[in-house]
Amino acid sequence: MDCGLGNLATLKTAILPVANQAETQFDAALQQIGKGVAGMFDLYCTRDLARSVAVEFITPARRSYVSLPHTPVESVASVSLRSAVASGWVVQSDVIVQLDQQAGLVDFAAVLGVEDDRIKIVYTGGFWFEIAEPGDVDYPTTQPTGSTARPQALLAAWLMQCRAEAVARDVLGTAAVGQEPKGTQLITVELLPGVRLALERYRRFAQ
Repeated sequence: MDCGLGNLATLKTAILPVANQAETQFDAALQQIGKGVAGMFDLYCTRDLARSVAVEFITPARRSYVSLPHTPVESVASVSLRSAVASGWVVQSDVIVQLDQQAGLVDFAAVLGVEDDRIKIVYTGGFWFEIAEPGDVDYPTTQPTGSTARPQALLAAWLMQCRAEAVARDVLGTAAVGQEPKGTQLITVELLPGVRLALERYRRFAQ
């Protein structure tokens, strides 16, 4: 089960006591935490960290370069230009002069259109990680050629933040009698200092 930047089995091993890891009653809460933390990471880094295939990125055409959010970029399938909705998208050939895959920067060398025109880039990018759990379909269980595996530092930061969220929400229900139940509260824990430090190298500043 996809939990954001890892699978449910990894998350349960990191958060639950050994005696509870085979149980399923915590699965939904842990998946929510995992995806919520992954979303926090994306917002902090201003990029989409998890791998996605055939993503569409649309932006005004009056620019000579774009910075794609799903990075690292594996491949760019197409660049299209649209002057009006009625005319539709027109594929542009050989317009990419340079591609910085790690930064996600696509350089056209020249402006492709005017302000009212739109560019659509279809591409694949982000960090790949193995889910390999029952019920996960259309997700490669072996690393695709050209993809970049999720760094261990990023996994460690994700697990660290997820543990803090699980404690704050009292997922296991271990809070003292009389305390407010937290299991259904939204994620509110700020990023831990160590997590922020780990994420600094993955932040994207060009947009």
